[in-house]
Amino acid sequence: MARALSKLGYCSRSQAGELIRAGRVKLNGVVRRDQETPTHSKDRIEV
Repeated sequence: MARALSKLGYCSRSQAGELIRAGRVKLNGVVRRDQETPTHSKDRIEV
């Protein structure tokens, strides 16, 4: 997920990791705390 946020231009990969670990990122409506969670083009990421 961190890589996806970075590729979208939202933030750096390290900043994305911090957001994810803090529980501030949802993947398809579910809070994920693992920055290595795989994402797909149809997934919805919320910060």
